[in-house]
Amino acid sequence: MKLKELMKSATDAVWTRLDSDKEIPDVEITGIAMDSRKVVPGAFFVATRGEFANGHHFLRQVVAAGAAA
Repeated sequence: MKLKELMKSATDAVWTRLDSDKEIPDVEITGIAMDSRKVVPGAFFVATRGEFANGHHFLRQVVAAGAAA
């Protein structure tokens, strides 16, 4: 699935509104991960704050692991 398709199918409650589709890169998404240790190339990483860790602190690692978004 393309990132644009994924973003369009999500509800407004989840995603921030974008001014246009031009802001969304046209990349292929191969999976979705909320755990930075499970990111594979092409994955969409969902960074959330958990009870013990904040996913935002692992953004460099998921990019290095090949996350597409």
